[in-house]
Amino acid sequence: ATGNSQSHTATCVLSIGNRMASLGLGAARQLRRTWMLSTSSLQQPRFLHAVVPHRADKENKAAATPAAAAAPGKLMPFEEYIALRTSLRRRGLVCGVPFSLLGIFGTSVVLVTQYPEMFGADPAAIQPIMGLDPLVFAGALGMGNGLVGFVVGMGFFKGLWRAMNKTRAAEFDKREEDFFQRIVKHRVGGSKQSDDYYGDKVKSLAGYKKWLEEQSKLRKQVAASSAAAAATAAGDVQPPKP
Repeated sequence: ATGNSQSHTATCVLSIGNRMASLGLGAARQLRRTWMLSTSSLQQPRFLHAVVPHRADKENKAAATPAAAAAPGKLMPFEEYIALRTSLRRRGLVCGVPFSLLGIFGTSVVLVTQYPEMFGADPAAIQPIMGLDPLVFAGALGMGNGLVGFVVGMGFFKGLWRAMNKTRAAEFDKREEDFFQRIVKHRVGGSKQSDDYYGDKVKSLAGYKKWLEEQSKLRKQVAASSAAAAATAAGDVQPPKP
């Protein structure tokens, strides 16, 4: 009887131990699952988020700074734009000269080849060309081809410069468009020669401010003239008779 009692007690103890082990294993698995979910979550603990800012927060703050916000729409400095515009115009004019001379030279070669009787012949035997005196025709043709060569030379330089400075050309075009929009906004309609209608005479920031002052004065003059004309017209109108 004593043996059976000891065996029953040992069996109970073993059963309780197995049940506790299974419960401990289940709790361990649940704890492991909970830990894995917490570590794989995208959100950080509140205390850690308060101490170490999130990476997205840093990027948002960086994008909110004035420098970063202005970077995509940044324009070329005005003084730099004016200097580059002046330089391009001067170099374009210089490049147009040899093309102009080339056009005049080509005209001379063609005339000598096609009309050899013009040179060294008896003046009385020289026939008009297209109804014009040969010398007049040759001079007009030479001047015309020289002008065409000059324009071609300027265009050649402009295209070559843009091909070699694509980024710079894009910045220049963007700044030039902005400048022209400002000119259109502030200019006063009138004589295109007297008030620098297109702002071609602007050579610096001070020159642009002076141009704005001139446009403001001209606007006041136009308004005063319009008001005076309206008052004169109103004075000339007689009231209707009863």
